[in-house]
Amino acid sequence: MKKNALVLSIALTIFTFTINAQKSNTSYGINAGPNYARYTPRFPEPEFKNIRNTGIFGFYLGGFINFEISQKLRIQPSFIFALQGNKFNFENIEFISIDNSMYTRSFSVKVIESTIIVPVTVQNYFSEKFYIETGPQIGYTVSTKGTFDDGTPSETITNNDKLDFGFIAGIGYELNENFAVNSRYFFGVIERRDFKTSALSIGIEYTF
Repeated sequence: MKKNALVLSIALTIFTFTINAQKSNTSYGINAGPNYARYTPRFPEPEFKNIRNTGIFGFYLGGFINFEISQKLRIQPSFIFALQGNKFNFENIEFISIDNSMYTRSFSVKVIESTIIVPVTVQNYFSEKFYIETGPQIGYTVSTKGTFDDGTPSETITNNDKLDFGFIAGIGYELNENFAVNSRYFFGVIERRDFKTSALSIGIEYTF
């Protein structure tokens, strides 16, 4: 409950900040691109190096509103749908067979999350075209699907908290009046079950 209250409080703060920014020049657009996400830390159990998290490729698609505060400062909230997740790798795990003999097996579980994310970034232009951006991001996982490497469904590792919160840092470049490219890195600060989310994305934006 405390975690949910914190996220909702941050969401209200972001909403209020965005409403105040609407007094500036406003533009609208869409954005999309691939991402590469995984859970952190890399080794869930530091004493066991045969269990580790690795990344998976996904994508995102959404829209944004851009508020021009000044010539060098803009604020951009977005509403985005993203596919992201993690791959759990289990190497040389020991099992006991029916006849009580020991054997080892290596396998993996791929977790794909369908997530709604709402980042709000402050864009600082250090030249006419280049900018850096930072800001908070709230996420909500709509659905989670886990599968073993042989295609068998897995439910035990998909029971993560649905709410997520963290921060974004990125860089972008305006190609012309309509198109821009950017790269962002998101790092979660809330533990969802025993993990935090991280994601690197590269995308293109189109402003109407």
